[in-house]
Amino acid sequence: TLVQHIETARFARTLGALVDGGVTLPSALAVAQRTITNSVMARAVSDVASSVKQGGGLTTPLAETGVFPRIALGFLRTGEEISQLALMLDRLSDVLDRDVKIRLQRIIGVVTPLITIILGAAGAIGQTNIKRLLAYSSINNVGFALVGLAAGTEQGVSAVLTYMAIYVVMTLGSFLIVLQMKDHEGQSIESIASLSGMSRTRPGLAFALAVMMFSLAGIPPLFGFWAKFAVFWAAVEAGLFPLAAIGIAASVIGAYYYLAVIKVMYFDEPAGAFQPMRLELRTVMGVAGLFNILFFIYPSPLVALAGAAAKSLF
Repeated sequence: TLVQHIETARFARTLGALVDGGVTLPSALAVAQRTITNSVMARAVSDVASSVKQGGGLTTPLAETGVFPRIALGFLRTGEEISQLALMLDRLSDVLDRDVKIRLQRIIGVVTPLITIILGAAGAIGQTNIKRLLAYSSINNVGFALVGLAAGTEQGVSAVLTYMAIYVVMTLGSFLIVLQMKDHEGQSIESIASLSGMSRTRPGLAFALAVMMFSLAGIPPLFGFWAKFAVFWAAVEAGLFPLAAIGIAASVIGAYYYLAVIKVMYFDEPAGAFQPMRLELRTVMGVAGLFNILFFIYPSPLVALAGAAAKSLF
């Protein structure tokens, strides 16, 4: 286990330094025991020290305790056989330190996206302000992108790059629509309730926003679905099945607040009309909408670019 490796590395480093400094093995064991915080392992070292005082070796009684990793026993056995115990203890501590570092990096890589996804989803659920909803959605989507990064593979990095490119388009289209939401006096409208019945007052705008919301929710075959599919598949290929499963579940739960916006636009009574949209905004929004709808037909260019960029890092 991780704790076992941390404790063993500390014990081996202390014991090796003491033995190398000329301290007798029984005395060195007594001192090294104090560096162990795990009570089971500390008692085991105490028993080993008693055996060593009676003239026994180090490796056999350590193996009999059953609390030290096999790799440690192998190093110690070799050290005793070649009369280089201090050297092998030092090598053992280095190996275990590297292993602990890799494990901790992997844990952080898995936990970080989960925390980010949960924070974003928790903040977005219950929001009545469309801008704040999109802001929390951004946190949520960064968490999904980090799922691909947690894989630590070329495929994972490629998935992250693909996800971020897709996310920029989805967010750009969504915020353009939100920025267009102004009443006849030119005042910005930010509440989700103000979108009520927009499918009847501004059907084109409502359709465009619905496409963006469906895409952010990851509904196939829209742009957002392929982004999430890429990062989750990278996690599965890397063996991170729990992370992928939790991410997919969080994505399904998070679809609630996107679908709630669509429900308000298409099923509630109209709340009022908005100012007409400028031509340049309509053009950019139209391109973003088409990109979301048609990406699944020809995704190769973006996927190839992301793959080439990821390959340069490995």
